Amino acid sequence: MMISVALCTYNGAKYIDQQLQSIANQSRLPDEIIISDDGSTDGTNTILQEWVVKFKNLGIHAILNTNTMTLKTVKNFEQAILSCSGDWIFLCDQDDIWHSQKVERMIEAANSNTLALFSNAMLINEAGISLNRTLWDYWSFNFESKKRWSNNKFAFMDLLNNKNFVTGATLMLNRRLLCKSLPINVPNNYYHDAWFALHASARSGLQFMEDITISYRVHDKQQVGITHGGKDLSSVVSEQNISTICFHINMLKQYPFIFLSKPYLLKNILGKLLMRNVR
Repeated sequence: MMISVALCTYNGAKYIDQQLQSIANQSRLPDEIIISDDGSTDGTNTILQEWVVKFKNLGIHAILNTNTMTLKTVKNFEQAILSCSGDWIFLCDQDDIWHSQKVERMIEAANSNTLALFSNAMLINEAGISLNRTLWDYWSFNFESKKRWSNNKFAFMDLLNNKNFVTGATLMLNRRLLCKSLPINVPNNYYHDAWFALHASARSGLQFMEDITISYRVHDKQQVGITHGGKDLSSVVSEQNISTICFHINMLKQYPFIFLSKPYLLKNILGKLLMRNVR
């Protein structure tokens, strides 16, 4: 079993060293780390190049790809994931800190049906001090939400409408998921974590674990995150993004059995399509 890490960076020099050190401290080291930098100008690349050598000394295959043109968050992750060779792929942000048993515990929690597995996280501030609140507290992923999402059809319905409890920084993907989920074709305001969770739930393979596997850093320079600065849609809005109705139609074509089992979903999409044609 081969384990990959898909790490995306952009002007992350302030925190990237701590994140990379936390990966190096894992009880089960990954076999491969693919780093995709989206054109950093703050010295991030120098730090990354040093760590590529360190990882190789640890027996980890490490590659740094630097984009000549900015891809933005979603497509940058797509590029990194496409370059991964592992059976399991861990998505990784540049400013968090992995807990030492993250990889080991998530691999142990997966089963033969798992296509995507996500976990909880502890929120920390810029200095790395706990905010005494978890990510699931923030998203209100509570008892009722967990019970609902234990049924993947309900998770699919929520995710179809971008009601998302999955944070990419805690997400592990099975390679079997990629054949139907790449390339990423999403409307504006829709992120890669919800996209992969949507496809996993459509195939009854979305799972979550209660463990806190990372410390999730909250700061105003987050490219994507839970702060005001981290909601900067410039990191995802792109001319490549499709309309919401096209997105729904594509999902209908790919997973018709779900829509047929939930007639109101089909009626809703057909209604939107009719309205668009009338205009």
